[in-house]
Amino acid sequence: MMRNYTALPHEYLEEMQELSDAEYGRLVRALQKYSMSGEMEKLCGNERFYIRRVCNREDRYQSEFEESVKKKSSGGKKGAEKRW
Repeated sequence: MMRNYTALPHEYLEEMQELSDAEYGRLVRALQKYSMSGEMEKLCGNERFYIRRVCNREDRYQSEFEESVKKKSSGGKKGAEKRW
């Protein structure tokens, strides 16, 4: 199951304060596209130094989400079995 959102931690504002608003915007847009498609966009500005990092973090968040869904599903099935 895929999430229908992109994780954007608050610390990105501080960690990427060197980026201009345009660079940060391009980075966030590229991150959202990556979150939906899994394809990393080639960037040309200073945001290119951060794209791999934010995509790797997005992968971890997606993996944790999928693991959480599996645990909840498994727990739900066990609970249903006990009732029946």
